[in-house]
Amino acid sequence: WHRAPEGLKVYVYDLPPRFNSALLALNMQQCRGSIYGAEVFIHEQLLVSDALTLNASEAGLFYVPWYASCFMSSNFVKPGPGWPDNDVDIGKTFTETQAVLDHIKGGYPFWGFRTGSDHVWSFTSDWGTCLGPFAGLHNSIHLVTSGDVSEERPAWYHLRAKDHMGSSGDFAERCKLPCYQAFKDIVIPPMLSMPALFRSAQGKGSAERRIRVYFRGTPVGSHKAMPFVNNYSMGIRQALIQNFATMPGWLVSADNRPDLYHRELAESELCLAPPGWELWSVRFFESLLLGCIPVIFSSGLVLPFQSTTDYSKVSVRVPPTHDLPDLPSLLSSIPDAALHSKRASIAGMWRAVTYQRPPEEGDAFDLLLKELAARAP
Repeated sequence: WHRAPEGLKVYVYDLPPRFNSALLALNMQQCRGSIYGAEVFIHEQLLVSDALTLNASEAGLFYVPWYASCFMSSNFVKPGPGWPDNDVDIGKTFTETQAVLDHIKGGYPFWGFRTGSDHVWSFTSDWGTCLGPFAGLHNSIHLVTSGDVSEERPAWYHLRAKDHMGSSGDFAERCKLPCYQAFKDIVIPPMLSMPALFRSAQGKGSAERRIRVYFRGTPVGSHKAMPFVNNYSMGIRQALIQNFATMPGWLVSADNRPDLYHRELAESELCLAPPGWELWSVRFFESLLLGCIPVIFSSGLVLPFQSTTDYSKVSVRVPPTHDLPDLPSLLSSIPDAALHSKRASIAGMWRAVTYQRPPEEGDAFDLLLKELAARAP
């Protein structure tokens, strides 16, 4: 039985089904099975946690179980099937987030006690808190997967939101502002598929590391975002494939092979985790869980529970000013002893980026509750 931190009491709102449980009936696979599914898991685990209180007067925190990412992946621009020929209309999600906020402010007295600063929301998609109004949610604690500390979004990010992803002018304007604020928000891991595979690997992977450096992935992002293709991955994926596709000992390819991907990760020593549309990458977490040392291409990215987890012991960061053609010399300069030390450290911390069922000491849900306990008034 997992025990919550002493003294932590969380009141969970009982929202109308349209904001959570009814969405699961519409899109179960995406809402539970995608990398954004932590919002569902956290809600369900809070309901059976000893941190739960039904007495709002004794609560230190109030959790809002709004499945924003689930809703986003269930509402499209036009009628009919979804990806790849149809796209999500994120503007609808922005509008629905405002409806959730209006519901709890109008139906309960708790928001006004601390102007929402004791309220916790999950925004687990790439867009993070940009799925809701900045001013309305500014004080709240947000659980996000994208810990991008940029104070100002680049112009192309706003244009992509306006022209590619949504019908709401408010949403497009919101994307000019930060979607994560480090002083109050909490970065959490994504929900990874195939939990049995990762649990069996336990951060170790294959004993034989036949691939020195590994990357498989698209250099263009969604075909529906071609006007912004040069902005995708900040050009890093494109440069990796252009420069290193034939590098001896490296496997760098734009050829997506889902049938080979996890096996190759487990057989690699260093796994490149460049950005996609956001700075964070699910590859970082997949690499860790299969015992491959992830290589991150950003210094402005906060990782999950970074205040208590020393990621320098298990990963490599490439400075944003580093000249990518010189990447081989940078990686080859790492002593073998340092690489062995990082792999050993991975085997000791892999639970921190997973959601165990049931939760365990040191896993992501346990670390989340400890972070929340530190934030509670």
